[in-house]
Amino acid sequence: MKFKNIYLTIFLFSLLFPQEGSILPGQKSAVSSLATSAGFSSNDLNNYLLQNYGVGLTDLSRTQGAEVIKAFQAGNVS
Repeated sequence: MKFKNIYLTIFLFSLLFPQEGSILPGQKSAVSSLATSAGFSSNDLNNYLLQNYGVGLTDLSRTQGAEVIKAFQAGNVS
């Protein structure tokens, strides 16, 4: 029974804190779509990401992907 509780606790924490993994496919799609809607070409988006995050779209973390999405949604990216 103790093992089951420990396993459940570890599993729940792993769901809560996976933010530093690679960007998710849905996030990539959202970033690309939002960038296109904002008038960015793929080259413009790549330059923006390199200047602000030091990596291209495929190398962003999940946290960075979320930040980029929020910035586009808020209209803070020009």
